Amino acid sequence: MCYHVRIEKVMYSPNTGEKLSRPTIQKFGIKAWGEERDTLVRLGYKIDVLFDPVEYQKAVKHYQDLLAKKVGDLESKNEDLKKAEKDLEKLEAALTAAIKEEAEADESSKDAKAKAREKAQKAYDKAKEPVEKMKKEIEDLQAEIKDAKAKLQELK
Repeated sequence: MCYHVRIEKVMYSPNTGEKLSRPTIQKFGIKAWGEERDTLVRLGYKIDVLFDPVEYQKAVKHYQDLLAKKVGDLESKNEDLKKAEKDLEKLEAALTAAIKEEAEADESSKDAKAKAREKAQKAYDKAKEPVEKMKKEIEDLQAEIKDAKAKLQELK
């Protein structure tokens, strides 16, 4: 990897004030750039670093680490979601059973069965909210992973 640098010894025409110099692009190895940079500045060159391989490597490492972290988060969220969905299925089965019992019950026990059904419905609704929230978080993580992969591809 090389530094890509635009260097120019800026000169103007003393008569017209017109710019006479032209910038050139030059490549320097990492070690050579460390040695040459100060020399070029002392000689009066204007320097613009177009590509810095050290910063590039830092950016690639950052996005690789970010991607690995997001994938790990996604896997743990998926596990949590599976557990929550199993619990939700159990609550749904209990709710279905309560509704069925209420329908089959006689008039004297219908109030008790209705209260049991309402209690089961509340438990189901309460358990459903975190599952929906987890699904949303997983979608967001997948979008972040996609963005990190795109940025990594863009850097390469």
